[in-house]
Amino acid sequence: MKYIMIWPYGWFDSYMYRDLVVNHMVIPLCIDKPSKSRIMNLLRRIHYSYKVNRIINLPYKDVWYKPLYTALSQLVDKDTCIIFDTGAIANGSVK
Repeated sequence: MKYIMIWPYGWFDSYMYRDLVVNHMVIPLCIDKPSKSRIMNLLRRIHYSYKVNRIINLPYKDVWYKPLYTALSQLVDKDTCIIFDTGAIANGSVK
């Protein structure tokens, strides 16, 4: 069985799950990796914001979600278990 672990980008998460990744027990898939552009990072944070999304349903969210789904679809096969860190679900990346 193949295991894919999805977690939000951050030094603490990579440190916390380091033993699983180093021992090749899971395939890491980090989301929300910062861009080199501050403007793109700001736009992504606005799109992921619960406060904003409760008031306005912003268009073009697939710009942020598409890379995650593309990467995930290439990794998933018949015998795959996907594990989500709660932070990955909380930021709105998972629909």
